Amino acid sequence: MSTFTRLRTLAAGMALATVAALAGASPAWAAAPGNDDINGATVVSELPYTDTVDTREATYDPSTDHAECGVATVWYRWTPSSDGLVGFSTVGSDYEATLAIYTGEASDPVLLECNVGTYGFPTEIVRLVEAGATYFIAAGTCCGGEAGQVGPGGTLVFTAQEAEPPVTDVAVTVDSGVVSRGGVVTLQGTVTCDHAATSFVEVTVMQRRGHRLAEGRGSSLIECGPASTAWTFAFESSTGIGFGPGNATFNAIASAYGYGGGFTNTSMIDQPLQLRPGG
Repeated sequence: MSTFTRLRTLAAGMALATVAALAGASPAWAAAPGNDDINGATVVSELPYTDTVDTREATYDPSTDHAECGVATVWYRWTPSSDGLVGFSTVGSDYEATLAIYTGEASDPVLLECNVGTYGFPTEIVRLVEAGATYFIAAGTCCGGEAGQVGPGGTLVFTAQEAEPPVTDVAVTVDSGVVSRGGVVTLQGTVTCDHAATSFVEVTVMQRRGHRLAEGRGSSLIECGPASTAWTFAFESSTGIGFGPGNATFNAIASAYGYGGGFTNTSMIDQPLQLRPGG
């Protein structure tokens, strides 16, 4: 065997050995987040506060004994300097994160509230907090798990900020109604709230056409506040009987939701409405 052949054979053997060694090597997993454990909870220094963290390697610590409130958690700790209403949120996260609020000591936390999220919406918790009390906030993934469970997680965006109080006064008006030749009703009205919030307004119109009933509904989320906000709904009858000019009735309901999670309803049942011809 020539020297060249021996060198080539040796190089091939070394290459195969290297491949074999790499194949048998253990994969290098990413480390768990620094606030994976309640004892390493990230301190919320002041409000408003925002933190972004990769939770894909976060683990489940069964010591809190509340897997139904989320697993694979990361932790935050906050001690408010004054009483107030504070909102904690996962808005902006790329997965449906859970939230749980505890108080007490890290060695024996007491669960106050949790929110596991619904229908893919971001999770929020708003609470009245007391000055000097320590709160632990866990952000995780839903729901149930085993000791040592990792992930699935994702990119968590955690925020804490002062929250608006719940809306306590909301009012809706229906000011006019027009019906087209094709039977499309266009309603106009307003909604007001005692402070800035998001309202849900729904108006149902009913009209007797002989022995039959035309009925239709319009609804929408509308930003509201102390100044009246105008809204317009356009809809056809859902019963197959078309609307026409003349007497009708309406039922209007407004629900206003503040960041505080509270809501107030106002409704006007069977109020008269004159549908004017138009369009």
